[in-house]
Amino acid sequence: MKVASLVVRARPERVLPLRAEIDALPGTEVHAVQPEGRLIVTVDDSDGASPAENIVKVHNLGGVIGVSLVYEYCDDDIGTEERTS
Repeated sequence: MKVASLVVRARPERVLPLRAEIDALPGTEVHAVQPEGRLIVTVDDSDGASPAENIVKVHNLGGVIGVSLVYEYCDDDIGTEERTS
């Protein structure tokens, strides 16, 4: 399982269309939007793309000025049973 949190800086006039475009990407979710041009986004594993691929896709959307990776978590062992002695 991989999860990343992003702050996306965008042109103010593109904030609402960007929200819809980002939410349409598999494994992404917009949690907050500021009209001045900031969006808080999480990206996680999905069948369609890895978090790294989706971060690049978000960065390449029209109106995006920059993307900052704020948090990243990776746990490849999640879902495995814990051994008991």
